[in-house]
Amino acid sequence: PHKMTHRLVTSLCLAAGVANSLKVGLVGDTDYGSGAANCYKIMSDRGVDLVLQNGDFDYRNDYSGWGYFLDTNWYDNGGKHVLMSARNHDIELNFDNYRTQLLSRLSPELESNCKGRDGKDFKDDYGRWGNCVMGNVRIVLIGWDEMEHDVDEAVTFVEDSFTGTSEDWRICMWHRPEGTYNPGDRHTSSYDTFPVYEACRIYGAFTFSGHSHLYSRSKLMSSYSGFTVSPLDDPD
Repeated sequence: PHKMTHRLVTSLCLAAGVANSLKVGLVGDTDYGSGAANCYKIMSDRGVDLVLQNGDFDYRNDYSGWGYFLDTNWYDNGGKHVLMSARNHDIELNFDNYRTQLLSRLSPELESNCKGRDGKDFKDDYGRWGNCVMGNVRIVLIGWDEMEHDVDEAVTFVEDSFTGTSEDWRICMWHRPEGTYNPGDRHTSSYDTFPVYEACRIYGAFTFSGHSHLYSRSKLMSSYSGFTVSPLDDPD
């Protein structure tokens, strides 16, 4: 496992982290109005190569409208790669239809460099389980239901995805963060997902989530169950 400690990130629009020559943009809970369009414009203007869209695409079951939004605000502007994980609203509305929109736009490069769980084709697991590599970055995606119902299975998936790999940059992404880490007074209940966070931390991965619609600073963590910020964390 990598020796770097783990950084927790919750964000609505964060563009863009640079991993060697690959630029990665992180977004979640965007809907598809003017604010979301501005986020995608920022990413396009900054030369982002890969967008990680962490659920809650919209709140109105307009999956074709979401697909049109991606076309006009990303792909038509030269964007190539988008990966997503499923969230509560996507599932409640009609997740398969949203997944169809994203699968139809999945780049050949991502399709060939992503795997599902237990050797499944990535297209069959997309949005629920994903282990993807692009450049020097490995991304592990876990869906809402999967994180909700079987923490042990999620831990195993993280461990299997990172074991024996050599990428310098690693990202874990799922929609709902552990509630005890949420700032403010929304969604603050504990979901007992600390073991998944710890698995990602041990392998030196960033954790990226959404759900809470709050601006959050990232922290370099040395323990999640102990709520311990690393002494290496730079407050500036």
